[in-house]
Amino acid sequence: MLYCKKCGAAMPPYSKFCSNCGQSFASTQEISSAQLQSTAQQNKKANGLLTTGIACGISTVLVAGFLIFVFAFGSDSQGQRRRISFKPKEEEIVQNMQFTAGTYEVKTKQEMDMSQYLQCEGLSAEQVVWSTDSAELVVGSKGHITLNEYNTSCQLTATSKTDERVSATCMIVSTSEENEFIYQVETLNGKHNGDENAENGVVKLAYASKDEQIIDTYAEIRAPGARKSSYKWNAKLFYSLEEISADSYKDGLINSYRVAKKKFISKDSGNEIEYEIYHHPDTDKINKIVSIEDKGKKLSIVEYYFTDNEIYQHEIALYKDVNYTPSYATPNRTGERYLFKGDTLVTWRTVENNRIMNYSYAKAERTRLLKSWYTKRNVKAYSKLSDKKKKKYDMAEKKMLNAAYNTLNKIKNYEGVSIISGYLNEASGKGLESASVTLESVDYDCPVYTASTNQDGYYEIMVPTKDMSYELAFSKDTYLSETLYEVEADTAEINLSQEVVYLSEEDENEYPCTLTFYDALNKNLNGEGMAPLDDLYIIIRRGVNNRTGTPIYEGHVSGEMEEVILTPGMYTVEFSKDTYMNAYSSLFVSKDTGNTLALYATPELKEDEYRIVLTWDEYPADLDSHLFAPISGSNSYDFHICYYYMSDASGNTSLDVDDTSGYGPETTTIKQIKRGQYKFYVCDYTNCSRNDEESYEMSNSSATVRVYGSQGLINTFYVPVHRKGVIWEVFEIRDGTVVPTQRYYDSIGNKTWWNSNKWQ
Repeated sequence: MLYCKKCGAAMPPYSKFCSNCGQSFASTQEISSAQLQSTAQQNKKANGLLTTGIACGISTVLVAGFLIFVFAFGSDSQGQRRRISFKPKEEEIVQNMQFTAGTYEVKTKQEMDMSQYLQCEGLSAEQVVWSTDSAELVVGSKGHITLNEYNTSCQLTATSKTDERVSATCMIVSTSEENEFIYQVETLNGKHNGDENAENGVVKLAYASKDEQIIDTYAEIRAPGARKSSYKWNAKLFYSLEEISADSYKDGLINSYRVAKKKFISKDSGNEIEYEIYHHPDTDKINKIVSIEDKGKKLSIVEYYFTDNEIYQHEIALYKDVNYTPSYATPNRTGERYLFKGDTLVTWRTVENNRIMNYSYAKAERTRLLKSWYTKRNVKAYSKLSDKKKKKYDMAEKKMLNAAYNTLNKIKNYEGVSIISGYLNEASGKGLESASVTLESVDYDCPVYTASTNQDGYYEIMVPTKDMSYELAFSKDTYLSETLYEVEADTAEINLSQEVVYLSEEDENEYPCTLTFYDALNKNLNGEGMAPLDDLYIIIRRGVNNRTGTPIYEGHVSGEMEEVILTPGMYTVEFSKDTYMNAYSSLFVSKDTGNTLALYATPELKEDEYRIVLTWDEYPADLDSHLFAPISGSNSYDFHICYYYMSDASGNTSLDVDDTSGYGPETTTIKQIKRGQYKFYVCDYTNCSRNDEESYEMSNSSATVRVYGSQGLINTFYVPVHRKGVIWEVFEIRDGTVVPTQRYYDSIGNKTWWNSNKWQ
């Protein structure tokens, strides 16, 4: 037998290696039994050590595992079981982006947020870089864009910050100025409430025209400034603008300011708010804004003052009134004042029943107030107020600070909206329902928007507040179509009330029409009525307010009356006479009307001379003209020209003709326009004297106010139709410029000027 030297295993004699351990047998040899025993003992000892080592290793692993278990799944200090989270292998983040469409049409010069049209995977908004290939496209870091030219196409690109290989592109295009204007008007009137997909795949993004009409007056966008004891109100701006002393030429500068108007909708109340905006005549900076909110029987009026650098330092005056007469917040006017130094409220003033209270934070401001005769007796330091009163002061500071800046931002950045409105009647005077009213742009020579009349024949079309010329086309089946010409919109007029238009049923017959001509200034020799005019020339044109179109009739009139034959429809009659200004009036001809028209002309005017002529129908019998005028050397209040005070002492301003039996005219003359503000109202004396403040008579009287200057007819104003009320605020004159106001009131309140020289 052979025995392996390494492990002692017995092998057959012919073996070349040990079948037990693999030991190679270099030569065969015999192993004695003693050697075999010794080798076996050594192997046993070695195997024992190996077994012991393996056991120890296993024990060590078990102990380590136990300790890990204890730490991983043992109890915490509150006895709660804990777990160890193992971080999985990090997966690769895939980035991808694309626009929802290939081309987007946007409004020129309006900011649009394109980030909402970019779809991103594996990217946050902060990881997107925006760029363009055109200087006409302004791109912000967050994907807000503004395209500054019409009929333009630009490429917009979004790229990953972390991987420039990941990007998306789209085209940004703008349409023509004409098409954009049409879209804007349509949006204002309720169309295009969302994005629209065109047939060519272009996505037309919705304009914000409707939303832009909302103003959030008290939204918190600015924090009040730090309070300092050295702060005091700077009166310079206020006293230079307002005419505190009538004989001082250092103040009253606001009378030379350019006045613009805008209208927005209050987010808080839903009411319309009209704004009068006063621009410096040289810098065009806004120095004053008046907010006028109609709250039923009362107006809520707020006056904001701003320096050229847009920090306001005047009292924000907040008060209520039954109607609005531009002025300044006099000490006795009930309401509140907020006197600011920059963004810090230094005095909160309340005025009630002629009692003034001033709550002031700053010591310097209190010192200033104590020097004034009308405030020195009622000044309280903020530090001595109750906690409740302090809280009111703090809230008032924050509220009015934000109101001022929200108002200024809205006025500066948005156009506002004007309303073209009127009534369409049939021959009987009844409103014509469901007739078509198409607004046509003279500037673009195209139709813009078509509306329909309601059950009363009323129509209303909203347009942007900008300088534009329009025409209105009226039509309905079985009726003759009509056109109203020269509808002029501008930044100074937001309530564009039009005269009533009549549609005649289709009729090919002709009818005799009688025209009579009168002097609007001079009465007849017998004192009854106005002096008739003869030896004149007339021109008749088809349509309403058509002053330049092709005449259908013209000729010389030798007498004071002329009879012409006309087919049914509406006409504009113009007549002229030496030493008189051309006069215009509308004539409606039909088988159901009298087809008569009285026309009034005013003698020519000199430079800086103005004349106001009021006419109306038979009812109400007595409408009155009221002109508030500044008179040099008087106190700070306006002078009042009306039926009970028909002339000022110098005869410069006068009511020349007063009528109390219907039709008019009532004629007022300003011989030399003076520095300051003029304000013209029409009052329904008939219904005021009956205490019927909600009468519709004046509104349905076809009352018309024509304003003439040295160059001829300046403006024509038509009373708002189908409105209850007795006071019509028509226009004002500032620095020789006629500024329309067109407000209508159904409340007199404590305004007694309509029947007494103790007006206020």
